[in-house]
Amino acid sequence: MAVSFPSSPTNGDIHNEKGRRWIYDSTSGAWKSVINSTTIDTDTLLEGTNLFYTDERVDDRVSTMLIGGNNITTTYDDAANTLTIDGQPGYTDSDVDTRIAATSVDALSDVDTTTATPNSGEVLKWNGSNWAPAADIDTTLSLGSASVGDFPDVDITTSAPTSGQALIWDNANSKFIPGDSFSQSDFDSAFTAKDTDALSEGTTNLYYTDARADARITAADTDALSEGSTNLYYTDARVGAYISSDRTYGNITIESTDAGSAAGPDLVLYRNSASPASGDYIGQIQYVGENSNGGQEIYAKITGKITDETLGTEDGLIETAIKGNGSFTIVSRQRSDELQLINGVGLSVAGNTTLTGTLNSHTIPGGTGTVALTSDIPAPIPDTDSLSEGSTNLYYTQARADARVTAALATDVIIGGNLTVNGTTTTLNTATLDVEDLNITVASGAADAAAANGAGLTVAGANATITYDSTNDEWDLNKDINVTGSVRASQPFFTNSQTVTENHTVATGESAMAAGPVTVNSGVTVTVSSGSRWVIV
Repeated sequence: MAVSFPSSPTNGDIHNEKGRRWIYDSTSGAWKSVINSTTIDTDTLLEGTNLFYTDERVDDRVSTMLIGGNNITTTYDDAANTLTIDGQPGYTDSDVDTRIAATSVDALSDVDTTTATPNSGEVLKWNGSNWAPAADIDTTLSLGSASVGDFPDVDITTSAPTSGQALIWDNANSKFIPGDSFSQSDFDSAFTAKDTDALSEGTTNLYYTDARADARITAADTDALSEGSTNLYYTDARVGAYISSDRTYGNITIESTDAGSAAGPDLVLYRNSASPASGDYIGQIQYVGENSNGGQEIYAKITGKITDETLGTEDGLIETAIKGNGSFTIVSRQRSDELQLINGVGLSVAGNTTLTGTLNSHTIPGGTGTVALTSDIPAPIPDTDSLSEGSTNLYYTQARADARVTAALATDVIIGGNLTVNGTTTTLNTATLDVEDLNITVASGAADAAAANGAGLTVAGANATITYDSTNDEWDLNKDINVTGSVRASQPFFTNSQTVTENHTVATGESAMAAGPVTVNSGVTVTVSSGSRWVIV
């Protein structure tokens, strides 16, 4: 019987396996079965159908067994563990005495003195169904000289006991007789001879069956598995991060075994943008090598680009950029209507060139031969100074730019993005300032309250300010506040200065209140108008 014990046990650790409980003994360094352990007690046993004794269980059992009868009530207090039996007035002592005097033992339903008339000295003994007269125990028996065989329900004469035997109940003869006790060896032999077929299936630890295992596997998926530290779950984010990180790969072969004429295999560079726009780059192939210092260098790249994202009229191009003299130059653009060589890139052809259409407005003839148009093709134009100004595309001048900006700012201006003003003063010459935002932030970027000290609002001409005081962490107002309505505060405190330093008038029909004491400075006047009050509490 192989048992798999836990590794690194400590003294007293308990392990349950194969129907047994094992306890680890650090002194001997071995796991011991509780059957062989001399220290076994109920603390080392699992509670089965035969429950452990607890005071609570006894109290509950007694409370259910005792039931009040006529004029008797029972009250069980589970919290206080008390059982109160209360007898209500009914029978008197005289009633009880009369009742007992008028009743014999035969009146009891489970007493039979009729089948066998009792003799002197006999007692009532239970015969399995009734209490009946029977001989009393032998009072002359001396325990000092008695043996187990003297008990009437013990028979050690028919079969004499041998060493190691114990008394075992013989149900056929209703006697205790000598017999072999159930030893450790007997248990091991009996246990070895058993298998799971001899065990009844419980409600928690069920038998293993292929059907149950198949059903469990079918019902489970990767969500039922805990993620380990080595073989991680697949996620799109992990794959994307793995591919986008700098990695070194060998040759990559993408193979398609499709025998049809359709293109394949496909390499798709998908720019999943929620707001595509003309001029957006949408995919790029880079050709990377190393420079003389051992660093990575992009030497060439091919990039896709959107030129018109409008549904139904979409246009795109492929742009090729080559690094020259340490920086990139866009050398060509492949459009749907033409191939452009730009940024001074020339065309060198080592072989014959077939042209159709026109070259510099000259028709290219068919057939073979040589076309020489050197006299009609002008030399490259060095700069805009060599061009005459047309009537539509005019030269750029600062005057024209200033006039354009001035004309644009003379009417309503809508800024579609963010507006950043890098200066010390921003002046708005407007009669009304409407702000759609629900919150206006001042002292933006202040690291703490001290850095925001003095922030607030100033009304020019009135010398009226609302200023933040970081020392007291409060708003300071230098003008009176006139509130139409109630003033509510989160704390039940109202504070005021104890010194009046400025002239003040309590207007007619108004009341003022202050917490005293209050001192009015010399030269300062407080005027309480007729019908008004100033209360100092």
